[in-house]
Amino acid sequence: MLALAVSPLIARADTRADTCADIAKQTRRTVIAFEPPSAFTICREGHGADDVVAGRFVSVELVPGKGEDLFRYRLSGRSTEPKPSGLAAWAKQARHAAHRLQTLGESSARISELAPPSAGTSPLSQARSQYLGVATPRFDAALEGTVSEARSVDALTMALGRWCARIAEVAITPADLAAELRARCGAPPIVGHREGPALAERIDHFHVARDRARELLIDADAAPSDGAARAAAAALDAAAREAQGVQAESRRLSADAEALAEDALLLREGVRGGAGALRPGVLVPLGRFTRGGSALLEIEAVTAALLPPGEDIPEASETSMQTFRFSIVPVHLLDLEAGVGLTGGIPPVPAVGSQGGGLALEGKSPDQIVGLALLELEPARFLWPDQPLAGVLRFPVIGLPLTRDPRENFFGGIGLGWTGVGSIAGGPYVVRETTLSPGYSIGQALPSGSTLASVSGPALHVGYFVSANVDLLGLFHLVFPVHEATFDAATAEER
Repeated sequence: MLALAVSPLIARADTRADTCADIAKQTRRTVIAFEPPSAFTICREGHGADDVVAGRFVSVELVPGKGEDLFRYRLSGRSTEPKPSGLAAWAKQARHAAHRLQTLGESSARISELAPPSAGTSPLSQARSQYLGVATPRFDAALEGTVSEARSVDALTMALGRWCARIAEVAITPADLAAELRARCGAPPIVGHREGPALAERIDHFHVARDRARELLIDADAAPSDGAARAAAAALDAAAREAQGVQAESRRLSADAEALAEDALLLREGVRGGAGALRPGVLVPLGRFTRGGSALLEIEAVTAALLPPGEDIPEASETSMQTFRFSIVPVHLLDLEAGVGLTGGIPPVPAVGSQGGGLALEGKSPDQIVGLALLELEPARFLWPDQPLAGVLRFPVIGLPLTRDPRENFFGGIGLGWTGVGSIAGGPYVVRETTLSPGYSIGQALPSGSTLASVSGPALHVGYFVSANVDLLGLFHLVFPVHEATFDAATAEER
């Protein structure tokens, strides 16, 4: 039973180690690795961690896993909102133009709509049937407005050309997106595009040919003759060819419009810098968290197969959301504490007393209890900033006496404690105190005519101290509990 309980933990530890080892090949900084469909791993300095340290730079990376080819992922937050560029509107207009032009290009009559030829059909009747099979009512209806659609495709081509010139100056990541943008910007239809007026010219030629055929048909009906019938049939054939040319140009221009729509969306993604988009092997920065608390990382996922190339992820109601809440450990290096200390190892302070009717030198023990304010450094925090045991060792410990003259008494040493609670400290104690001059000792009679000042002087003495201390900040938070901040991981701002 114990083995069954421990084995999943060992497997997770191995997976986390492998993930962080791959991350460490790119950076030793803190990275939150997201492995689809729902696994999150915090990596710091190439090793798995349980939290993030405040003040450190944090990134997120998509790790290849199950479903990364079926879904697209993006950070959710204010910093990932796309900036308006107008390229999405261009793409929408291009797709509309592509639909209109394709409708014109496919407006010929279907085989089932054609009447079977009857025996003895004249060349003029055959020419008329061929023309009507091309210039159908659908052709006439689709012909209206297509000139403006063709001109919009031409305008879009020039606009995307300007965007390509602009985006060449922008650093695009990842490298595959930058390479694809360069290829698209240097190839048709953006470069070498046949302008839209070619379709307008073909439509004008068709109108001229159709008017000519109509006039010759009227003449042939008014004065039937073999010559008039042949001329009308030739005019109908010419009009049919012009109509077919219009359709061919419409189909070609429709394909260009579809390609331009994809180019516009790809350019839009490049211009936006892929804000918040997650791609395997690409670090997306989150920022630095200013203080301790917790943060919520939200990642949107949508089925990639449902999106056209370069399309935006839909609104949240159409997406699934993966969330990850993690702790942010504040950087805590110094402790401010107050305590009561006991000093020792200091020789008695000389004084003058009476002895056998005369004056003699006496020694008074210095005060052994002292109030202290202490500043303590936690050096192990530099290596293990988030480990509770890193705060046990305190070195150096600097003490400021509260009940003695701080100009004459100096405390320093080492300590052991618990962050937010208190500590026990000890070390050397240096005091500037009065001491007897050489040749004089405690218990000796004071020479006649001498004073204490004449037989003593100031000197430095080294002793020791031991103190028990209370963490002032922890005591304050015990009375006034601190509010734990919650951050939006995508912006590193408090929610």
